[in-house]
Amino acid sequence: MIWPDRSIHWIEVHGAIYRNGAAPARMLGTIVDATGRKSVEEALRSADRSKDEFLATLAHELRNPLAPIRNALEIMRLDARAADRSTAPRDIIERQLGQMIHLVDDLLDISRITQGKIELRPDRVDAR
Repeated sequence: MIWPDRSIHWIEVHGAIYRNGAAPARMLGTIVDATGRKSVEEALRSADRSKDEFLATLAHELRNPLAPIRNALEIMRLDARAADRSTAPRDIIERQLGQMIHLVDDLLDISRITQGKIELRPDRVDAR
């Protein structure tokens, strides 16, 4: 609704009509100015959109350095001289890199789901 001062307000109306046979006899209801609640809801939606954009950006930015690290590890693995040295540190790095890649992929999936780019379709599956 537009108030006399030309400001826009959201109104919430709830009511019921009581009848006497087929004819309406009385009406009981409430009318509430819901402008404050609507403003808070919009602020929450905006914050949620910002969070989703942040997660998407974070996931993409975290993914960028992972490819060169993975390539460097592959070069180390293929290097004959490096093969003679202990492989334990390289194995630790590879394991941790795999974990980081998995976490970043999960972040990207969450971002895609919240942006509606992926549709989740729940279905029953046989656990066996």
